[in-house]
Amino acid sequence: MRSTIHNDKKSFSTLLMAHRTRRWLSVLAWSALVPVLQTVQAMPPIGVAVTEIDLVDGFSSWEALDNRRLVVSLSPEENYLLTLSHDCYSLPFASRLGVSASQNRVYAGFDYVTADGERCIINTISQLSDQQHQAITPDR
Repeated sequence: MRSTIHNDKKSFSTLLMAHRTRRWLSVLAWSALVPVLQTVQAMPPIGVAVTEIDLVDGFSSWEALDNRRLVVSLSPEENYLLTLSHDCYSLPFASRLGVSASQNRVYAGFDYVTADGERCIINTISQLSDQQHQAITPDR
């Protein structure tokens, strides 16, 4: 009987230690993530904010900058930075990109991009100058 109680105490202490370890690892993971989130939130706005893009012939090209930002081009001289409302994990690796539109216009806060099936709402749209476009896509 005594050994059973001892084993129960040992099991309890093992479970308690495992719980504390998981909690500690969770805190550690979040503390590593906070600087990344602060960097994303602290990024200065780039380009001139617009509420919509007029699509006549559609996009000629697109380029993912990270999980939350992409540059779409209507022509070599007309480029827009789309910032998404949340991380779109498929975006950097997507082989296909779809963009919703209402009567040939893409609206910030309403329309979305679909990256390999993952739907992500467009939070903001900024029109980029050639210099700004080259600055954020230097080696591409």
